[in-house]
Amino acid sequence: MKKIILLSLIFFTLIASNSCKKSLDVASSRVVNEVNYWNTLEDARAGIMGVYGLTRAALADNNGHWIYGDVRMGNFVSPVRQDLKAVVNNDLNASYPVVNQLSNWRRFYAVVNAANTFIERIGEVKKKDPRYTSNNMQVDLAQIRFLRAFAYFYMARIWGDVPLILTTHDGTFENRPRTSQGAVLSYAQGEMEAAALELPYVYSANDLQQPGQYYNQGSGRWGGALIAKLGAYAMAAQVAAWQGKYADVVKYTRIVMTEFLPETHLLSVAEHLHTTMVM
Repeated sequence: MKKIILLSLIFFTLIASNSCKKSLDVASSRVVNEVNYWNTLEDARAGIMGVYGLTRAALADNNGHWIYGDVRMGNFVSPVRQDLKAVVNNDLNASYPVVNQLSNWRRFYAVVNAANTFIERIGEVKKKDPRYTSNNMQVDLAQIRFLRAFAYFYMARIWGDVPLILTTHDGTFENRPRTSQGAVLSYAQGEMEAAALELPYVYSANDLQQPGQYYNQGSGRWGGALIAKLGAYAMAAQVAAWQGKYADVVKYTRIVMTEFLPETHLLSVAEHLHTTMVM
C-alpha cells in the first residue's frame, strides 16, 4: 500500500513539474516584447505617454511633489504626523516608511531609462511606419528630452550630486559615479532650452512646429497635458534661478511674457505657468 502511495506521489509530482515548465515556457500574451514594439505610430504614442506616466508617478508617489518641496522647505507644520515632522526638521535619516520610500531615487531613474530607450529606439518607428512623420518625431523627441531634463532637475534639487546617465547600456545596470549638482543643473537647463526651440505653443492648433492634429487628437485633448514651448521656457527659468543665472532667468521669462499668442492659446500657457510656479 505504501509503495502505491509513493508511486502515486512521484507520478503527480512529475506531472505538476512538467505542467509548470510548459506554462513557464509560454510567452505572455499581455506583454509586448521588444520584437513587436517600436514598429508603429501607436508604439510611439505609447512610448511617449509612458514617460509622462512615469514622471507623474514619481511626483505623486507618497505626495512626493508636496513633501520634497513645500514640506521640506518648512512651509508647513506637522503637529500629528511624526514622519512629516522629520522632513520639516530635515531629519531625512529618520526611520519612517514615507521617508525611506521618498529617499529612493529609483522612480526618477525609471523616467530617465524610459526616456533614454525612447530616444534610442524611436528611429525604428520612423523607418517602419510612414504615418510617423519627421515632424512628429521631432516634437516627440523634444518632449522626451524635456522630461528627462526635468527628472534630473528634480533629483539634483533633492539629492545634489547624482549619476548623469544618458544611454540605456543595452539593459545592463552598473554603479555609476555621481555628477556634480552644478553640472546636472546646467545640463537640465540646456536640454530644456533646446527642447523649447522644437516644441509648439499649442498642440493640434496648426502651429508651425506642429501642424495638423497631434496623434489624431484635437487641441482640447492635449491642452495642459503635454509640455509646450512656453512651459519649457518657464521651467528653464526656474532651473537657471537655482543656479543663480539670473540673466538667463530674465531671458526665458521675457520670452514667456512677451511672445505673441492668439487669445485661444492663453489658457494653455496659464496652465503651464501655474504648474511650473508650484514646483
